[in-house]
Amino acid sequence: MIVLLRRKRDFVRALADSLQKSEALESPEFIQRLKNGDALAFQDLFNAYYNRVYNLAMRLTRNPDEAEEILQETFLSVFDKIHTFQERSRLSTWIYAITSNGALSRLRKKSESYVTFGEDVPLNIDVSWFRNGSILFDIKTEDPVIKNELRDRLEQAIDSLPDGYRELFVMKEIQKMSVKEVADIVGIKPGAVKTRLHRARLLLRARLSDFWSED
Repeated sequence: MIVLLRRKRDFVRALADSLQKSEALESPEFIQRLKNGDALAFQDLFNAYYNRVYNLAMRLTRNPDEAEEILQETFLSVFDKIHTFQERSRLSTWIYAITSNGALSRLRKKSESYVTFGEDVPLNIDVSWFRNGSILFDIKTEDPVIKNELRDRLEQAIDSLPDGYRELFVMKEIQKMSVKEVADIVGIKPGAVKTRLHRARLLLRARLSDFWSED
């Protein structure tokens, strides 16, 4: 019991330290250090966002080599353009926007069907995918095999989302950005982001229907 309490205390302390550090990186003082070319400030920024930037690039491109290149390009761009950052959004949002734009630019160059974030992107949802009008996600087993299968199927389902939907879902649900942050990054209204996210969730629910049980 004592060990569990210590672990919980350590976890809470680590979480608080992480949140405090994240806020420090958003402070006007830290941003000014970046604009002044402070090498230690850039090192702190890189250490704090390295994994998050790489994971976002990897999720969007699904290619480790391209994700690594986007990671390098993102931080080079931050270094070169930090003086243009007007602090109208969070620094993290600005960094994610650079990452997302770099990834989407690569996808557009490779794909004949461009990734688009226009307000009205039609998405036909086949109602036959649903067993009924009310389906709840409920796995009634602790079987690790089934859970691993679900994880693999979920990865595949996310990857199969249409262009313009997958990217928003990754940013909001996996990278845990706010709707406003996602809207700012892709340049559409928050309401359009919410609509697209809802449709993406419907598609994922349908493609994972084997794991859903009726209420």
